[in-house]
Amino acid sequence: MKHHIAAFSLFVLACPFNAAAQQPPPSLPLAVAGVTVIDVRDGSRTRHATIVIDAGRITAVGASALLRIPPGARVLNARGKYVIPGLWDLHTHIQNQRELDVFFPLLVAHGILGIRDTGGLLPREFRELGKRHQYVPHVVACGTAVDGPAPAGVADAAIVDSLADQGVDYIKVLSMLPRERFLAIVARAKQRGLHVAGHVPIAVTAAEASDAGLRTMEHLDEILLNISSRETELRAARLAALSGRTTFVDQVLIQAFPPIEPFLSDWSDAKASALFKKFVANHTWQTPTLELYRVWGAALGDDPLFWKNPNLAFMPKDWHDSWRPERSQFLSGVPPSERPGVILRMKAWYRSQLDVVLRMHAAGVGFLAGTDVSQWNFMVPGASLHDELARFVEAGLSPLEALQTATINPAQYLGITDSAGTIAIANAKRISAVVLGGRLLDRTELNRMFDSARQRAATEATP
Repeated sequence: MKHHIAAFSLFVLACPFNAAAQQPPPSLPLAVAGVTVIDVRDGSRTRHATIVIDAGRITAVGASALLRIPPGARVLNARGKYVIPGLWDLHTHIQNQRELDVFFPLLVAHGILGIRDTGGLLPREFRELGKRHQYVPHVVACGTAVDGPAPAGVADAAIVDSLADQGVDYIKVLSMLPRERFLAIVARAKQRGLHVAGHVPIAVTAAEASDAGLRTMEHLDEILLNISSRETELRAARLAALSGRTTFVDQVLIQAFPPIEPFLSDWSDAKASALFKKFVANHTWQTPTLELYRVWGAALGDDPLFWKNPNLAFMPKDWHDSWRPERSQFLSGVPPSERPGVILRMKAWYRSQLDVVLRMHAAGVGFLAGTDVSQWNFMVPGASLHDELARFVEAGLSPLEALQTATINPAQYLGITDSAGTIAIANAKRISAVVLGGRLLDRTELNRMFDSARQRAATEATP
C-alpha cells in the first residue's frame, strides 16, 4: 500500500469562523458551483453540488440543480473539483512578528486556515501583529506554557489567573511540572473556564492526567513509560536524568529521544489496553506530531532528501542554516562520536510512535493533526501539515481518517462543529483555490503568495 493522500484539484473553504479576518467579508455572495462535496463524517459524496457563501459564512450546500443561487452572487464554475473545509494545524509555535510574517502566508496558501499555537504569542498579540497581513488564519493561542516548580512566592492559581486575564484560549503545560502543581493548575483553569492541553508531566501518570482533564496530550509524551511493566522504576530514572536541566536545548534529547529500550521490551498489553480505553472514555485527544519525529532524524542525520526539499526555499536562510547538523544547537553538546547513536535513537522513536498510533487507533483513541512547526523544528509551515496527514496514513489510518484529524476532529475538540469542519473534504496538496472569510483566493493569488514567500526568504537580511 502506498502511504499517501491521493491528489485532486480542490477548493479549501474557511468561512464560518471569521474572527481572525483583517477585513470585512465581500458584500456580494459567492457561489461555488459544480463541485463534489464529501461529508467528512462518513465519506459520502454529493456530486454536482453548489456551496453559497454570504457575509463570510456558508449559508447553503446542496445539489446544483435544486439550490437557488442568491441574485447578484458571483458564480465560480468549479466543475470537476473537490471541496474541503479549511485544515487545522493543532501544534504551532509563533513567537514574534518575523515568525508570524513567515508563517501566515504559507499556512493560508497551503489551505491551513486555523492553527492552535502551543507556546508563543498571546491572542491579542496575534491580532495586533496580524494586521499587516491581508489573509490570516483563525488562531487559538495559550501564550506562555507552564513548566517546572512554581517560582518562589507565586501561587499556582495566580499563574493561571494571569494568563486568563490576558485572554488566552487555554492553558499549556509541559513535562517537568510536579504532580501537585499540575493538579492545582488544571483545577484553577476549570474555575476560569479554560481547558488544559500539553505534555503529560513525567511526575503524573497518563491515566491521572486524563482523569484530571488534560484535554489533549502532545507528542505521545510518556505513553511508552505509562504502559511499561517497569513504569515506577523508569519514571524515577526519567526524573533523575532530567533533574537540574532547566533549558529546552538541555532537556530535549533526554526528554523526547531517550534510549528506546527498555520501553519497547517492557510493553504491557494489559496496561496499554486499560490506558487507551481511559482516553476514549475521557475524550482525551492525542496530537502525535509524527512528522516532527521523522524530520529530526532526517535533518540532523543529514539526509540528502531532506535538504533537497524545494519547500526549504520558503524559509529564511539563517533558519535552515541553523538546522544543519554541524550548526545545530541540539547537537552542540553531543560529542561527534556519539552523534550517530543519537540519530539512530531519533529514528527508532519515530518508528515506535507509528506503532503506538496504530494501536491507539485500533482502540478508538481520537487524534488531532499537529506538526510542532516552529523556527527551530526543521519544518515548513503549511507543507508540514500535509506531511503529517501522510504520516497518519503510514501509521494505518485511512486517508479519510487522516483528513478527519485536521477537519472534523479539531472542530469537535474546539466545540465549533456547528460552524466548521463538517461541510466537505477532498484529498491532497493540489489546491486550486482557497475561500477565506468569503474571499476567493484563486490559483493565481496563491501562486503570488508562494512567490512572495520565496522572494522574502531569498532577500531578507539576517537579523
